[in-house]
Amino acid sequence: MRHFSKIKCAIALILASSLIIAGVSHPGLLGWISYAKTSDTKTEGTEPSDKSSKEEKTKKTDEVSAEDISNLQEQQKETKEKLEDTKEARDEKADELSDIREEGRQINENLGELNVKMAAIDAKISKANNEIDETENSIEALEEEIALVTEEQNERYEIMKRHIVFFYENRGQLDVVTMFYKSGSFAEFLNRTEILSAIVDYDNKLIKESEKAREKLLEQSASLELAKERLASRKNDLKSSQKEMDELIAEVQKEAKQNRKDAKLAKKEKEELDSKIITYEMNLETLQAAEASAQAELARQLAEAMAAMEEEQGGREDTTGAYAASASDVTLLAATIEAEAGNQSYFGQQAVASVIMNRVKSSLFPNTIFGVISQENQFQPYRQGIVDAFIKRGPAEQCIQIAQAAIDGERVGDWLFFMTVPSADSFGITGYEVIGDHAFFYKWGAN
Repeated sequence: MRHFSKIKCAIALILASSLIIAGVSHPGLLGWISYAKTSDTKTEGTEPSDKSSKEEKTKKTDEVSAEDISNLQEQQKETKEKLEDTKEARDEKADELSDIREEGRQINENLGELNVKMAAIDAKISKANNEIDETENSIEALEEEIALVTEEQNERYEIMKRHIVFFYENRGQLDVVTMFYKSGSFAEFLNRTEILSAIVDYDNKLIKESEKAREKLLEQSASLELAKERLASRKNDLKSSQKEMDELIAEVQKEAKQNRKDAKLAKKEKEELDSKIITYEMNLETLQAAEASAQAELARQLAEAMAAMEEEQGGREDTTGAYAASASDVTLLAATIEAEAGNQSYFGQQAVASVIMNRVKSSLFPNTIFGVISQENQFQPYRQGIVDAFIKRGPAEQCIQIAQAAIDGERVGDWLFFMTVPSADSFGITGYEVIGDHAFFYKWGAN
């Protein structure tokens, strides 16, 4: 019996190490124990409290292995968290970079529009300058023409003045009576009178025409001066707009420069995050490979230890029989069955109930329903609070019937483990029995 106790202790320690791994790597699977029962939890199969130095050394070695694997799992967890955080930060940075680039696109579009507007203002200023030049040329031409008309007018005045002086100096001879008597005939008298009148009328006509032409030219000049002032005012307004546009373009160019700087920084930060993600993924792969290697070794030890136990006791451990359960035990077991296999067949639910009650009756697991279901790193629905939710709602009637039957001793198999079929294949389990979505088996390795 002492030798058998040593085997149980070794199996328990190996199971503890292996099941912690499976609980983290495959949270949906059921069937890895993390500690062995002691004399405090089960009276049968107890072992002496004093162990040999060899047993202590073996246990210490196994515990260190379990601790190493636990550390690997913790490192994986931390690495995964960092990886997820970094991916989230990378995605946020990618979104930020996308926003910056979109902002840059809009800035460049605005800058292009401003340049088009600036070109239009420049064209208007150029046109205004040309019109001002043309107006100034027209004003100069009018001023020259006015000067000529004025000069002509002055000349007409001089002629008229000479005529007036002549008339004044010869007023005696130009007197109408005198002209009448001196004329050889009445016709000659009329002719002389008409000539004198014509000279006076012609002088007046020329002076009036000259004055009229001058006034017209002055009006044109005034109109052109007004147009020139308006063009100058328009030009000043355009210059003001040009200045404002220059300032606006300078501001947008400054924004564009800052945008390019921000985009460059965001791109660099994103690339750094991408690099970190690659590093974390490589680290995670390394840690997973190390854990898989350690897990494979512990699985091998587990298979050897269980084989030694079977050889020692002449076969598999008997886990049949009824269990004295309370009403809360029945509810807990039924809720766990529904949480783990509520979508499975009646037989699939019976198989889950059998695994749990086989563990309760096994010397390798806790000897209570609560102890088995709440065991660390075991039943994922329990850890996630799903079992408690089913308890509060009330388990399905079929699951309650299956739970009660299993507690009364009904079993559909002697399995101690179950998990999804893909998980069983990935762990190298052979000889398992497939029921619905799950693979049920008694020991780790070949069955």
